Amino acid sequence: MMKNYVVVILFFFITIGYAATDPTMPADWNLQMQASRIPKDIILSGILTSNHKAIAVINAKNVRVGDVISGYEITKITQHAVYLKNNHGSIMVPLYSQVSVPIKD
Repeated sequence: MMKNYVVVILFFFITIGYAATDPTMPADWNLQMQASRIPKDIILSGILTSNHKAIAVINAKNVRVGDVISGYEITKITQHAVYLKNNHGSIMVPLYSQVSVPIKD
């Protein structure tokens, strides 16, 4: 009897895990979704970080946490990304694109 319960519970967890992933989606679909949400008028050129200070260069302007640019408030600056928010939600703008292009030899 206990075996049946274990099998049912195991099956339940396996189906939940499988439902969380779609084998027909590209492996980088989440990155593509994130990239498509970055506004075209937000151009991140660089990030400068020090001990407790961080400056990002967006649209050729130096910005810090709390500044507003193109209607977005800068909420966080890390070595690799800038986090922005507005009334519609939050986005992360990576310094480097996650797109890779194969090189032909």
